[in-house]
Amino acid sequence: MRAMRWATCLWPGLPQLWLEGSFSGLALAIGFALLFNLVLVSTCAWSELLSAPLSWGAWGGVTLFWLVSAWLSLRWLKAGGTVTSADADDALFREAQAHYLRASWFDAEVALGRLLERHPRDAEARLLLATLFRHTGRWDEALAQLQVLEKLDGAVKWQMEMRQERELLAELRREAATPEGSENLPWADIVPFVGAA
Repeated sequence: MRAMRWATCLWPGLPQLWLEGSFSGLALAIGFALLFNLVLVSTCAWSELLSAPLSWGAWGGVTLFWLVSAWLSLRWLKAGGTVTSADADDALFREAQAHYLRASWFDAEVALGRLLERHPRDAEARLLLATLFRHTGRWDEALAQLQVLEKLDGAVKWQMEMRQERELLAELRREAATPEGSENLPWADIVPFVGAA
């Protein structure tokens, strides 16, 4: 599989298209195909279109274009794929946040799951997932996410929020243990009081 990634560098734009689904990679691949075919046809089929020096110059241009593109693609792969993968991850996190703020719990969980599948050590996403689990009454899962989060390097800056989540979980468990009414339900902190003005 690793050899296949490097082999994609043999066609301009193919690594970006194949590995990221990039439209710019598609445009580059199609552009190179058109250029290559134009020079090939003008050399082999309609040789009268270009004089010999122009034909050699066209092939030199195609070769130079191919070499530069292969070199840039190799650098792109060595750098980890793309600089836009971070942008895509940020967009996915913002999408999860937007779903969370709209109380669209399922969609938020799906987006966070996709993000954590790519980056299991993403502290912010894991903290948001723990909070989501608390809001949906899945307290054990929230606690499990907090335990994983504590072991991550990036969790140091989230100590206060993690402590807050633990306190809220403990409070919800205490309230659920005392049967006083509907205010003890796990979703009571989500649903606003209807009579409030």
